[in-house]
Amino acid sequence: MVGTPPPPGEALAHLRDRVGRPRTTRLLSDRRGSRTWKVHGPLGAVAVKANNPDDETARNKAAEIAQEDSHITRLIDAGALNPGYRVGAGTWDGGRWIAVRWVDGTPPVAYVRPRPRPRR
Repeated sequence: MVGTPPPPGEALAHLRDRVGRPRTTRLLSDRRGSRTWKVHGPLGAVAVKANNPDDETARNKAAEIAQEDSHITRLIDAGALNPGYRVGAGTWDGGRWIAVRWVDGTPPVAYVRPRPRPRR
């Protein structure tokens, strides 16, 4: 029997300054070529997403995660997302990972600031 895969070690090392040494990691999703974990430490919690290099049915998820990071960064730069939402991103032996702040009970869309409507 295969155990639950852990998040990439490179991601956990990067996150120590943000959440401390992880107390728990819980795999939330493992489908369509990517995995997502909730990582909880003494300083808070984050969601970590990484491509699954062992999934033969996956497309190039590493490139998709890089694109997702680019979109989040652009939304932050445009003022549409809180800068604290993106915690980090990088590469690991199997591809790419991204981490965002964990928000209990609040979907990510809640972090999108409404754009002012032009006056007519």
